Amino acid sequence: MMRSIPLRGFDQQMSSLVTEHMESHGTRFLKGCIPSVIKKLPTGQLQVTWKDRASGKEDTGTFDTVLWAIGKNATSHTYTL
Repeated sequence: MMRSIPLRGFDQQMSSLVTEHMESHGTRFLKGCIPSVIKKLPTGQLQVTWKDRASGKEDTGTFDTVLWAIGKNATSHTYTL
């Protein structure tokens, strides 16, 4: 599920290649959607409820894996060991 495009600018080309490769190997991407609820089922699978930003409709699906990737700028240079 992707709320927006995976990356912007120069990295967008590489991101598109990775996304296309993953889709060709069976990864299902839901584009333009925002998750609202994730429940772990007794089977171990995850039931996800989301809202499609384009249509405004809510939907639910069951998945084996949910990957959270949140874009942030690294600030590791401000930390000292």
